[in-house]
Amino acid sequence: MAVINTILGPMRGRIGSMVFRQNKGKQIAQQYQPLVTNPRSAMQQANRSRFTALMALGRLLRPLIVVGFKEYAGTVSWLGRFMKTNTNSGLMVWDEPTTQWIPNGEQLVIAEGSLQQNPFDIEDVTTAGFNITWNPTTIANQSNDDKISYLVFKSGVDPLFFRFNGSAPVNRSAGTAPVLFPLADGDEVTIVSFFVRSDGTIVSNSYPVIVTVAI
Repeated sequence: MAVINTILGPMRGRIGSMVFRQNKGKQIAQQYQPLVTNPRSAMQQANRSRFTALMALGRLLRPLIVVGFKEYAGTVSWLGRFMKTNTNSGLMVWDEPTTQWIPNGEQLVIAEGSLQQNPFDIEDVTTAGFNITWNPTTIANQSNDDKISYLVFKSGVDPLFFRFNGSAPVNRSAGTAPVLFPLADGDEVTIVSFFVRSDGTIVSNSYPVIVTVAI
């Protein structure tokens, strides 16, 4: 923006790339800034497609996310909280060979809550699946009958398998949960887990683990 003098008298409006106006008796000139109502640059389009891909992922994971963000019920929707939490986390990564956005499971958040979080390990990996294990000793506000929920998917592809409180939900006291999931040597698998209070009122933050399969 510049303050200028003009022999033409007061000027208002746009001429070329400049916009003129009056302010407290002074002639003001500044660069015209076009209003972009439908941005089409490569970066803007990429950001749009990233947002769309993230929203599609959230909807795909709805059975988990509805529960995972339950403590925020009444203040924001399950999808709104998922989008807010994961939009700028580095979750969605551009894959040049497939020209699409894919999830980086290490950054995926599917639950946030006040229940004490647990770290997890993966054991007994075979071509048929593996076991998720944790320390069953309760601490803080944990209970023996808290239920485990988890998401499992192969890195580089859309989530293929998820489960929440199936016909035989696993309690915290069990210390292990078997997961049937077809695997091959060299697969990189992401597992994101969290616990839910037995009455469904509170959840823990989700905890991600990435495993490269060696069978």
